[in-house]
This record gives sequence, structure tokens and C-alpha cells, in this order.
Amino acid sequence: MNRNEFAKWCSEKVHLLDGATGSNLQKAGMPSNVCPEKWISTHPDILLRLQRSYIEAGSEILLAPTFGANRLKLKSYGLEVETEALNRALVALSKEAAAGRALVAGDITMTGESVAPLGTLKMEELVEVYAEQAGFLAEAGADLIVVETMISLQEVRAALLGIRSACDLPVLVSMTFEKNGKTLYGTDAVTALLCVQQMGADAFGTNCGNGPVQIKSIVEELDTYAKIPLIAKPNAGLPQVNEDGTISYDLDSRQFAAEMAHILDGGANLIGGCCGTTPEYIEAISTLKDRTVKAHTGGTLYYTSERDHIAAEEAKVSDVVLISGRANGVDDVTDEVYDVVMDAVDAQNGEMDVILLGLDGLETDEAESIVQELTQMPDVFLGFSCSDPVILETALINYPGIAVYKNVSADPALDEIAKKYGAIKLA
Repeated sequence: MNRNEFAKWCSEKVHLLDGATGSNLQKAGMPSNVCPEKWISTHPDILLRLQRSYIEAGSEILLAPTFGANRLKLKSYGLEVETEALNRALVALSKEAAAGRALVAGDITMTGESVAPLGTLKMEELVEVYAEQAGFLAEAGADLIVVETMISLQEVRAALLGIRSACDLPVLVSMTFEKNGKTLYGTDAVTALLCVQQMGADAFGTNCGNGPVQIKSIVEELDTYAKIPLIAKPNAGLPQVNEDGTISYDLDSRQFAAEMAHILDGGANLIGGCCGTTPEYIEAISTLKDRTVKAHTGGTLYYTSERDHIAAEEAKVSDVVLISGRANGVDDVTDEVYDVVMDAVDAQNGEMDVILLGLDGLETDEAESIVQELTQMPDVFLGFSCSDPVILETALINYPGIAVYKNVSADPALDEIAKKYGAIKLA
């Protein structure tokens, strides 16, 4: 299925994803202290039974159990050398279960390591990790790729960049939000949607973390801004710890289905279940899958940071603030850079929404450090003015959102780089 076919498929009616994998495998005997992907590969019949049950219940997309099969996550189990073999084998297993009756999605999630500046992992390294896994998934015959249970917008961006460099399959992005409507990294759902759809994601939504009652308002808010299909894959309600130490959820399948109907009213196109759901839950919502769906047309362009968004047509963009020579050729970026930038903006006689940084004259490590430093400041949207493609790409890959950019040399290579990151050209 190509991306245009996927968009048309989603526009016709509601479609069903599958339910939980991990919690059901644990019930079937998978220990909690093992690598799930390796355990599944040595217990294939258990997964086949589960996924065939989902198809019988009505699932139209199965998520291959490649959730943590990226090189960095597998390394924590000493299994990084099996990255290719596991991804190929697990996609083949789900394709066997599907037997042509459902699409198979390669499943991708976070690596377990933090990207700079919160950690030591560079964005370029993270993009490569995701590109590697996506390449294996595509070569193994996955019909699409799902990036799910994400809590870092920067990691979502890395996954999108990596996947797009490896293949042109449809990419569905799903993030996990807390009760306050934000990820653990502080990104709200609308900001995340605006970022990923501008970067070319084919669907966006939420999974895990909450039950359908809690995510209904998130879906409704996303519906206002979406240009792409919306995903809702909640848990079976809220978790509760039983006397024997096991975890159960507060909605049975009938209650779950009733709440999912409300979520469809809110604008969801693709629905399924996460933790605590079983084939019984998918069967309960299967009566909803032939409902027509809302069209998502969006329209307005937005600049985003990691934690906020602003309509491009309303944003006040500063004049170019030259960095080279004004920040003492910074090697170790400190708050001094922020002060230099703020002083320059203040000198422009007005409160600015977007700071347009002039990057010419900087080295790549300086550009990287400056962007990483400034994006940690609250209420800062950045733009970049540059004539050097390498420097522009360094800035855009490290900026955790949708930036404005100014092509000061009319070089088409700059426009191509900006397009990859969803950056919006300043007229």
C-alpha cells in the first residue's frame, strides 16, 4: 500500500487496528525480565494465536512485534547483532498470521536513550538507528510503519527522518499523553500533530497511558487542526492493582466499545486497543468500523517549538540576528548566547514571536550547540537564515519543531533540505 492508497483507504470509513500485544503475551507466559522480541521469536505459536484472534475479531492492521527491535534497545539485552534477523523474522511471523486478510505494520518505538541536549545521543545517530530498523521492516514486506508510544517529539522527528530515508511506506505516529494532555517531555497533542503532519506523517494520534474516556478530549482537539487521519488506541480504561499484584483495567469490552463510539464522533479514523485489551475488545468495537469518517482538511500553517505552536500568518518574525562574531565564537554555549539574541531582538523595537538567527559564519558544532541551547529556553520559536546547506541542515535537525527559514542565496539545495524538515520558507 502506497501513501496515496493509504490516505484514500482511511477516508472511506473507520478501520480497526489490533489490541494489546505485551499484556496478552505476559498472560500467556512471557516473563517480565526478557527481551520481548527475542522471546516471541522462540515462541511463535503464542503470537500467531493472538494475532489470528485479532483478525477474527475484525482487525484490519496487525502490528508486528518489532516494538523494541531497534539496535539501541536490543543492545541493552546484548542482542544488537540480531537486529536485522529479529525484524525480518517478526514481520514474517505477523504476515503468516495475517495470511492476506490484514495489513502488517512494522512497529517502532523509543530507543531508551536520550537525545542531546538531555542526553549524549546525537540526532544524526538516532536518525540512523531508526533508518536501519525501517529498512529491515520494509525489506521484510511490512505494508506500513507505526511509530508508537512515543513521549519525545524530538525522537518522533528522528523516526520520521529515518523512515523517510529508508522507504516511502505510510507512516503512522502515535504518542502517549499524561492526564494533563502533555507528554512527559511537555509536548501537547496539537503541537505534536502540527509538527509531524508538516514533516509528512500519514496519520497521527495517541495510544497507551489512558483509557478512552481520558483521550476523548485529545482526539476532539486534534480534529480541529488535522490534515491527516487520527488514531485512537487507548488502554482498557484506567489501571488498578489487584490483591495478587496483577494489574487489571476498569472497563470491560462493552463499556470500552461505548466510549470508543464517542471517540469516533470526535474525529478518529483508526481505532484499536492498547494495554489490557484483548480480541474480545476488538470484536466489541468491530461494529464501528463501517462508520463514515470526518474529512480532515486543516489549512493553516504553524510554526512549532517542542512545547508550543503559533499560526505562521500571525507570527511576528524578527529581522536576522547575526550570531557569528557576537557570541565570542562560542565553543561552550551558555546563557550568554541567549542574552546576545534577546538584546538584538529588543533592539528591533517590538516583541517578536520568532527569532530569525543568522547562521552564516558559524561552524557546525557552534550551530548545533546554539540551537540546542536556545530551544531549552521557554517561549522561544526559532527561524534560520543561512546560505550554507550543511549549516542549515545542522540547525534544522536539532530544532525540535517546525522552523521558519530564509534562503539568502536562492540556492535550491537549501529549499530541498528545508522541505525534509517541514520548515516554512519566509517570503
